[in-house]
Amino acid sequence: TKCSYEQEDGSCSEESVASNLRKKVKELAAEKWDKKQVRINASGWLGHCKMRIAACLYPQEKWFIGIRPGDENALVDAISEKLNNN
Repeated sequence: TKCSYEQEDGSCSEESVASNLRKKVKELAAEKWDKKQVRINASGWLGHCKMRIAACLYPQEKWFIGIRPGDENALVDAISEKLNNN
């Protein structure tokens, strides 16, 4: 994940912040679903870097913008909710 975002003090985050968040979400998702149900992948630029880390849930086209470390469980819960609604 080559993603950094502008922090509240105006400095840029380390790329590892987004990468570590993705790794944690991937670990949590693997505990609930197999890869045929849910895949967590890195992506290229999504166009929302100034608003922190961004993710998109496909095929539902649900955007998560402004993600921060600590939001991992909320992301997994949102994935679960979307899967249950389909």
